[in-house]
Amino acid sequence: MPFGLDTGTGRTTSNSVQVANKEDEVGSITEMTTYGGVETTTEEDFAGVSFTNEALNGQTGTTSTGVVSQHDHIESNTEYARTSKTTQKPLAAPA
Repeated sequence: MPFGLDTGTGRTTSNSVQVANKEDEVGSITEMTTYGGVETTTEEDFAGVSFTNEALNGQTGTTSTGVVSQHDHIESNTEYARTSKTTQKPLAAPA
C-alpha cells in the first residue's frame, strides 16, 4: 500500500484524555489533572462481498486489543462500497 499503510485505504489515530480541574474558593482553576486516556483509531477500506458488524455489546479490551466502538458500511451509487471501523484502546499509565 502507498504511504506506508499496511492495510486499508486510510487510517486516522487520535489520542485524548479527560481533564479534572481543581478550583479555589472564587472558582479560578488552580490545578489540572488528566485521566482516562484513550487512543482512537479509524480505519477505512473498500467493502468486500459481505459486511459483518464488529461494534457489539459485551466487548472487553486492553491497551493492545481495544474495543470496536463504531463500524460503518457506506454504500453509494457513485463509488465502491466502503467500510469504516473505529477502535478505542486505553492509554497505558505513565511510568
